[in-house]
Amino acid sequence: IVIFGFPMPLYVPKRHKQLKTFHGDYIMILCDIGNTFFHFWREVEIFHHPISTPLTPFEGEIYYISVNKSGEKRLLDHSRATDIGSWGTLQGSYTGMGVDRVFSCIGGEDGIIVDAGSAITIDVMDHGTFKGGYILAGFGSLHETMKRISPALDVPPLCDGSFYPQETQKALGCGFQEAVVALIEKLSLKEGKRIILTGGDGARLGEFLPEAHLDETLIFKGMQTILKTKGILC
Repeated sequence: IVIFGFPMPLYVPKRHKQLKTFHGDYIMILCDIGNTFFHFWREVEIFHHPISTPLTPFEGEIYYISVNKSGEKRLLDHSRATDIGSWGTLQGSYTGMGVDRVFSCIGGEDGIIVDAGSAITIDVMDHGTFKGGYILAGFGSLHETMKRISPALDVPPLCDGSFYPQETQKALGCGFQEAVVALIEKLSLKEGKRIILTGGDGARLGEFLPEAHLDETLIFKGMQTILKTKGILC
């Protein structure tokens, strides 16, 4: 089975009935090009495609944002697509702020916006205005960083909720996880705002933040908001 040019085995589609992107008589496709995956959203489904895996041509009106030049070139080699990264305007943002952060913040609008991917960004949004935020290494990046320090630390971090970890793997994982969770909870308490999680490791963080809301459509909501301001989407 092929879904808009992609063989189904490469994807784990998830249905999101709250979002639909119809424009005239065709269905629009949104794409977020990350460091390791293409994230496609079409009608009510999200598909994740590895950057390293070849793409095949597909039809559809594609609007995308990208933090990966090689991934962007790969998309454009196979499909007609429009880069809307420069369209995103966020009050309070700073020069050099990543386009993925900008669109996630636009999508979240108000709250502590946590995007847990290759990097973990924790941003404070106050009714559409960016107040500031943090950038940390992601869980995968943590492993790469620690193993450079010592071969003894060349183990994948693991956190099972142990309060007193007694092995290196859990000491690394729980130490990092507890630090990230503590920062998120501190900001949420200080600002009196809800926590919104997104990104590939969002569900992982959610296990330790039961009060948080998980929304993997967040960045696409931001893209929709911008397309509406441009009159492209009703």
